[in-house]
Amino acid sequence: MTNEAVGAIEPAAVRRQLEQILAGRHFRHSRRYPAFLRYVVERTLDGGAAELKERNIGVDVFGREPSYDPSIDPVVRITAGEVRKRLAQYYQEPGRESEIRIEMPVGSYLPEFSLPAVSAAVPPAPVPERIPVRRWGFPRWLAVCLAAGILAVSAAAVFRVRHRPSALEQFWHPVVSPRGSVVLICFGGTGVHQPQNAPPGTGGTLHVPWWDAVTLARLAGLIQAQGAALELVPQDQATFEDFQRAPAVLIGAFNDAWTLRLMEKMRFTFQQEGPRNRIVDRDHPTNHDWQIEKGRTDDQGRWLLKEDFAVISRVQNPRTRRITITVAGLYGYGTLAAGKFLTDPANLQAMAQRAPAGWQDRNMQIVIRTEVIQEDAGPPVVVATAFW
Repeated sequence: MTNEAVGAIEPAAVRRQLEQILAGRHFRHSRRYPAFLRYVVERTLDGGAAELKERNIGVDVFGREPSYDPSIDPVVRITAGEVRKRLAQYYQEPGRESEIRIEMPVGSYLPEFSLPAVSAAVPPAPVPERIPVRRWGFPRWLAVCLAAGILAVSAAAVFRVRHRPSALEQFWHPVVSPRGSVVLICFGGTGVHQPQNAPPGTGGTLHVPWWDAVTLARLAGLIQAQGAALELVPQDQATFEDFQRAPAVLIGAFNDAWTLRLMEKMRFTFQQEGPRNRIVDRDHPTNHDWQIEKGRTDDQGRWLLKEDFAVISRVQNPRTRRITITVAGLYGYGTLAAGKFLTDPANLQAMAQRAPAGWQDRNMQIVIRTEVIQEDAGPPVVVATAFW
């Protein structure tokens, strides 16, 4: 804060404005972003602006070791960029023109405070809601995956340029409509690491399988392109109330208990039989075509998988009355293939051509197969469908 700003605005007024911002919808569902913004504002008001360096923030706010390398772990830069966007979103809302402004210029962690202009300009178009991340922190590679997914999902162009709804639009419409609605993405994790001496409220780092992370990134990019807000939550922290208030996408099968619970009474469901993971067809229970033996590896510890299977479901959850989508493979390659399927207009168009009339308004399940090619999922192939 400059000397001029210190003289023009009372610190108490800045703190009141800070609390108002943090109570708003852009910050209240997160712990990481409010912790960052509160820290930089308070340090500035207390005369510690010179200490607002990337390493100091990483240690004080995110519990990193003093010797950590910011060039390898860019948590401060990623968080700062998200906070800048959320501040911009906050001030672009109608009625904010007369409030004290708290901003953080690009390239700096030093917040700037300014009084409202005498004649407020017309606010620009609202920026789409960004992804709230609650209760825990992202590992850096997952944040990179998310950013890449949001930029790379080419299917988003289909929504913008076509007047006639495509099959991709029709599949996703119950989830992303109306524009600006919240979509919950629930996924399995492998535990949360809490750094030693981490400040209260900063959470830990969630370890997420890379195929689930890539799938999450693909779906996040597609959903956000429609102006929907996203809330990400690991399956062990999700609650029934979460699924009551918003449509949901469930990523993963055996590592997401909510997926298994939702699919218990559906036609296609998951089952573990001794050393095998299997997709069961209740209409044809003797079908054992869709199963994979668990834990088979070569001498170097690599999985000996030649194929994988997945189930995509889009149903109205009978318990919550909300639309819920599952993207779940027997193993990670199936989940990857399912994510590719749901973000590729050609895949959904081919499915729609074989689907019964009015499919877009029905519950549905799609079983897909994928070939494992050089430790990656090949093109998804539909092997069975059900509509009701």
